[in-house]
Amino acid sequence: MWAAKSVQGFFGLAHLLQDSYAPGHGGKPWGGLDLSSLNGLKDALAHAWSDRMPNSDIRRHIVIETRTLMERYDVHCGGCIRGIGK
Repeated sequence: MWAAKSVQGFFGLAHLLQDSYAPGHGGKPWGGLDLSSLNGLKDALAHAWSDRMPNSDIRRHIVIETRTLMERYDVHCGGCIRGIGK
């Protein structure tokens, strides 16, 4: 996603960064939602539970890390973030 040098690349990196704080993710790829079996339903509920809102200290840390990533990525991509909406 760093190589993309685009807003989409940044969004992908920000998603990965923010998901890394959810205990249920554990660096595992998400295989999609499968509600066709009881195990699939249990996995979906466990995933949703693990993604619930973290405490305020962690949220503050996530915001700071996301801002730092945004600033670094904007330099890397030559201003692609600052150019949004222009």
